[in-house]
Amino acid sequence: MLNPTGKSILFIDEIHRFNKLQQDALLPYVENGTIILIGATTENPYFEVNKALISRSMVIKLEPLTQNDIFKILKNALTNKEGLRRLQHKNRR
Repeated sequence: MLNPTGKSILFIDEIHRFNKLQQDALLPYVENGTIILIGATTENPYFEVNKALISRSMVIKLEPLTQNDIFKILKNALTNKEGLRRLQHKNRR
């Protein structure tokens, strides 16, 4: 996938399953900006992901949605003419 700047975006799910050698192979491309790496893990990235990759990363912890969050999303989808599209537009601002 290319982003608007033309750089490749590489998404790796369960990046903690990559061994050190595999993670090291990504490093030069992350460093020189050839790729924008997005890695997802259910493990603690500070223990499971190569320190060199972590030092060049922004770690974002996602929290689960609450029942109230899900209720608001579903209510919005059912009551608004634009459904979920309205929610997407609101988050862009």
